[in-house]
Amino acid sequence: MTRLLIANRGEIVTRIARTARRLGMSVVTISSPVDSHAQWHRLADHTVLLDGDIPSESYTNSDQIIAAALAADCDAVHPGYGFLSEDSDFAEAVVAAGLTFVGPAAESIALLGDKARAKKAAADAGIPTLTAWGEASADPDTVLGHVRSLDVPVLLKPVFGGGGKGMVRLHPGDDAREVITSAIGLNERNFGRGDLMIETLVERPRHIEVQVLFDSFGTGVHFFTRECSLQRRNQKIIEQAPASSVPESVLGAMQHDALRLLGGVGYVNAATVEFLVDAENRYYFLEVNTRLQVEHTVTEEVTGVDLVELQLDIALGARLPLQQRDIALRGFAVQARIYAEDPSNGFRPAPSHSVDVTWPSTVRIDSAFEGAGSIAPFYDPMIAKVIASGPTRSTALESLDRALADSSYFGGTSNIGFLRLLLATPAVRADDIHTSFVDEHLTRLIPDSAELQATAAAVAMVWTSVEEQSPVTGSSWTGPHGLHRETLRKVGSDPIGRELIADGRVVPTTVISQRSNHWIVAADGRNISVVVRGGTDEVTLSLVADGLTTTAGRLGVGTGTWVCVGGWTVKVIEKVYTAKDSDLSDGEITSKMPGTVLAVLQTGTRVSEGDVVAVVEAMKMETALRASSPGIVSAVTVAVGDVIDAGQVLAAVSP
Repeated sequence: MTRLLIANRGEIVTRIARTARRLGMSVVTISSPVDSHAQWHRLADHTVLLDGDIPSESYTNSDQIIAAALAADCDAVHPGYGFLSEDSDFAEAVVAAGLTFVGPAAESIALLGDKARAKKAAADAGIPTLTAWGEASADPDTVLGHVRSLDVPVLLKPVFGGGGKGMVRLHPGDDAREVITSAIGLNERNFGRGDLMIETLVERPRHIEVQVLFDSFGTGVHFFTRECSLQRRNQKIIEQAPASSVPESVLGAMQHDALRLLGGVGYVNAATVEFLVDAENRYYFLEVNTRLQVEHTVTEEVTGVDLVELQLDIALGARLPLQQRDIALRGFAVQARIYAEDPSNGFRPAPSHSVDVTWPSTVRIDSAFEGAGSIAPFYDPMIAKVIASGPTRSTALESLDRALADSSYFGGTSNIGFLRLLLATPAVRADDIHTSFVDEHLTRLIPDSAELQATAAAVAMVWTSVEEQSPVTGSSWTGPHGLHRETLRKVGSDPIGRELIADGRVVPTTVISQRSNHWIVAADGRNISVVVRGGTDEVTLSLVADGLTTTAGRLGVGTGTWVCVGGWTVKVIEKVYTAKDSDLSDGEITSKMPGTVLAVLQTGTRVSEGDVVAVVEAMKMETALRASSPGIVSAVTVAVGDVIDAGQVLAAVSP
């Protein structure tokens, strides 16, 4: 194996490429047009451009990908995770083309990827399974008939697919027909098959999984366990290795069963066997993932093993270089998945054409990019994984929280603040969690948006004031463009009434006092303490606002100020009022939602009140943005096809 094609995108490409290059392999990546300038291609010796941006025209188009591998003289394909990684037809086609598939045989994927067949294999091996009711079906009436005959809580689970998607809990009294019909449709769209199986619902279980590798000689080893109970809508968000709240005897039995199951079906390469554990510590087989997992990182951190290297070795036909007695645990590791999404708005994905991220150097970061990048609207919004380790679970959690506090995400919205609140929850610190924990405590994990916006406005006001005065940090302030400094008066003169717009909401803001690097700012009727901590590169500033670690940054001229308060990102732009001035920002055409620009007028176009200046598509809906008064389009900041953020100014109309 000398030339490897990685059939994926994002952070997993970087992860696989680093190991492949260390082993002396050439790396080939594939790219949709929107990803063509992505940072992960920098580790590639060659990149093949695919036809379209949507997955069916790019990352799930097996014919294109295999043709790309052959044209680039590759001899192997690594699927990563997601996309085609658990598609048995793709694995079979790769091998039929004379290439090595870095993963299990197509027959194993077909067997274990079918949840009904995998469950039967587990039951045949004597592994505890949940009671199933009726045959799996994609017919809503058939599924509904089984559910109504039971009158007990059940779990509807897609027979095909994975990653927790498409699973639905159903209790007596729920609108079963609507839920079933929706679940079947969702699974058909995501996995090509809508078949649902019905199982007994385990209330508030823990989700424990076992990482396993087998070589082609029948030798298999496990790499202990992972705790994945912190989930949102069945999607894992924080993972830990090893599991720590289940008795060792139970964990040992699960590890043994995972090896028995995969060894019994002749499995080769990496897999994860997942289990549910109830309140009495009884465990039940859940499913098998026939690929590398997103959370493989925490296993690597606590065992010191490169799982990707072992995958590549096994695909080459090598024997496993280690036995079970060679694998030992060293402390704990915890991973947080960073998503470009808006927790305050139902966790809606938040694509952005221009973001800037900074990750700390104190922990492991598996990231799609660092610094400038973009978030395309066509794919999963996960952009990075932050992995922290420590000798104890407590120290690992503390390290992870510090790393999240030291991360910044400007130009869009992320879940960093949400993750920090989740980590601070006493039950999480005490390891008293279950798969419904996040959903049950969701309202406590979303802060008051008005308070965040007020704090962000206060920080933006301080930064602008710092620029206008002598430096309080000892650095040379040339001052990037941001808030309008020409109207700012120094503290001590007659106060100027300022209205800053934080995430679309007007926040009256005034500097009350300043002593050295400590400021008191009235924002939205609340006095906020802001301390400038120093250390600026003229585009970011580090502060403490009401005790919360805070950073502020700007992405360029006219972008306003992005403020990250405790991990929550707020965009602040300015409206300025004086006794003589009118509203200077009435003519701004601003989108309230992220989306794609479908149309925008040209500079110089004359408009009347109510005329459409721009059209934005968001969440499959078109929104017309209209002029609030007659005038001329004096500025246009976007082009058709641009992906925009909520609150972004698209154009301006002057009288």
